Amino acid sequence: MGGMNGVGGLEAWSWIFIFDGIGTVIAGIIAIFFMVDHPSTAEFLTEEERLIVIEQIGSGAAPENNEHGAVQQIWAAFTDWQVWALSVVLFSISSPASALSYFLPTILSHFGYSTAVTQVLTIPLYLLSTAILLALGYYSDKAQLRSPFIFAGQFMTLVGFIIYISNTPPFGVKYFGLVLCLMGNSSGSGAICWLANNLGGRYKRATGMALQFTVSNVGGAIASIIFRSQDAPRYIYGSNVFSSIGDYLHKRRTRRSSRSPSLLTNVSTLREITRKFCSEQQGEMAAV
Repeated sequence: MGGMNGVGGLEAWSWIFIFDGIGTVIAGIIAIFFMVDHPSTAEFLTEEERLIVIEQIGSGAAPENNEHGAVQQIWAAFTDWQVWALSVVLFSISSPASALSYFLPTILSHFGYSTAVTQVLTIPLYLLSTAILLALGYYSDKAQLRSPFIFAGQFMTLVGFIIYISNTPPFGVKYFGLVLCLMGNSSGSGAICWLANNLGGRYKRATGMALQFTVSNVGGAIASIIFRSQDAPRYIYGSNVFSSIGDYLHKRRTRRSSRSPSLLTNVSTLREITRKFCSEQQGEMAAV
């Protein structure tokens, strides 16, 4: 799109939003004809198929034609610990995801590549991230489990940040760290599905998911300010923030996992290694 500068009297960057917007508009128009509110209103299903689907996903999927119980369901969403717990989980995933989407070209540019090459280098990262997203979703549904896949993704992100902030000079090693970061961030959809699957009632589900997205979007605001220019090229400060979030969630999880002593030991060891490593890296930056 760099060659489209001046086309239609617009600067090149404007065409990015135009093309993105065209895709959104087309998808919205298609959705009008193919999306349905509830299984009971899906015309492409037979009556028997509708009954089967409604029975499988529960009565919460059936349409509610009155407002009875709406206030109670909304209040139940605000007071349900699951909503807030999974909001924090999504926050821990969306924060590094947002940061990388904002600053990935800037991070890669510090390796000495031109703007065009830097943009090209982001493509494999997102392609691999998409592949992992589909794989995690498929196997999560197949196993009917969410948490193992979510925390596996967070573990990949944590390892990726550790590799990136290390003092290892080769570009390939740090690029691999960024690959792990983006691949791990693909587990965010699991946190969304986990909450949606555990909220009964249309109003409670809508309110709970709205709260989850609100909390996770705070991560985007934080991510926009913690990768500071003075921390280039390793951005240890921002990476430490995300490592601390992951460290806190693993600590909370291990407190609930007393049934697996070996897991507790391994996670505790990883946490100590991560904390020591980040402290050493900060010491090196202070010395410089």
